[in-house]
Parts: sequence; C-alpha cells; structure tokens
Amino acid sequence: MRIDRFSLRRPQTLYVLAELILFLGGIAVCSMSTDIFPEIRMPVVTVVWSDAGLPTPEMEPRVRGWLEEWRLSTERPFFLPSVRQKAPKP
Repeated sequence: MRIDRFSLRRPQTLYVLAELILFLGGIAVCSMSTDIFPEIRMPVVTVVWSDAGLPTPEMEPRVRGWLEEWRLSTERPFFLPSVRQKAPKP
C-alpha cells in the first residue's frame, strides 16, 4: 500500500507517529552530554638543567633567556613558568 493512500485512510496513525518521533527526539536531546569533545590534557615539557659551577641565581636567567627565545619563535607562544631549586649536595 502506498504511503499517500495510507495517510489519507488513517491520519491519526501519522499524527501519533509524528508525536512519537518528537517525543523520542526530546528525550535524546535531554540525555546528550553538553560537551562533545573529550577531555584534553595539555602537553607538558620539563627542562632540567644543571651546572655544578654556577649558582642558581646566575643559571636561571641564562637558561630562561634561551628558552624564551625558542618559545617566541614558535607559531603560538605559550606560558613558560620558571622554578629554580638548589641542587642537593652529593
């Protein structure tokens, strides 16, 4: 049987079918998560530099200056925190 004849003979069936589609669509929209992208952890690069002959206050500006030049030469500059720490005595 063709769909046009079926819809003319039984219009209530198509109304119920349309309401069912709308109802199930509403349930699907409400149950969807709001974030469609997965959690992405930012990559981390750690640079450990040691020189037994230089004290920490002199070593940090040298290494940081070189790293900042490298960072600014990339397409998208990024945040570069600095942590200085005295090396343990052997």
